[in-house]
Amino acid sequence: MNRTSAAPNAEYAVSGRILAAPSWVFPASLHENCMFLAEKVQEVGVLCYAQADSLAYGQADLPLQLASLPLRWHVHLPLDLDWSKPVLAGHNCAAIMRKFAFLEARMAVLHPPKNFAAAKDITDKLALFAQSWQEHNLKPDALLLENVPEQNPAITARAAAAIGCSLCFDLSHYILYLRKNGVQGHTLPMPPEQFLAMTRIVHLCAPGVNSAEGHHLPLTELTEAEAALGARICAGFGQKTVFMLELFNWKDYVASLPILREWLALK
Repeated sequence: MNRTSAAPNAEYAVSGRILAAPSWVFPASLHENCMFLAEKVQEVGVLCYAQADSLAYGQADLPLQLASLPLRWHVHLPLDLDWSKPVLAGHNCAAIMRKFAFLEARMAVLHPPKNFAAAKDITDKLALFAQSWQEHNLKPDALLLENVPEQNPAITARAAAAIGCSLCFDLSHYILYLRKNGVQGHTLPMPPEQFLAMTRIVHLCAPGVNSAEGHHLPLTELTEAEAALGARICAGFGQKTVFMLELFNWKDYVASLPILREWLALK
């Protein structure tokens, strides 16, 4: 059965596009957050950032009533995986995905390993992860590698292509990557074309100037050059791409929506 979602409230809708939100936009349970989001977005990205907590989820955390909400779902896999044991990491992530089988979660976003010197090491670790992932009847193209600030997105794209995965593009992470590598100016370079061609979900937020500010700020905090970059990138994606404002405060989410609408109108 293909899960469908209701059209979001016109106040929040982005015409002709799939709008998503994270499962935490205010301090409350997953169920309460998703009930709030059900008439505002079409898809929810369930945040499973901590491996142990996610593996421990039970029915109290994931009530069956979630399945009655008019939403589609994807999962953000843990950030604290042990990449010295990629096979175990794959099995654990598959176990987490089983917990969301009743929601028919379609995709899973994964931060690739970044503490390895060579691109081949990263690809080898991901290949072992993907092998264990597939042993649980999970499709490799449902696994989306996300670009991270510490890694050239071209490396991530090549690793994804090698193992048959898809990609998640994170604007904030890409801007941080450019900053770390001293790239600045009035016109910022586009990500690799191969990365964008393989992207199925887009994460959108602004990075802070420093780590103390956090890196999930509303799009209103982007510089002029960063906003222009975001507009060029988003206008190039197709109708099936999921756009998620990765903001954990509903006021920030609402403040960012008009900017996303402007970007997507630039076709």
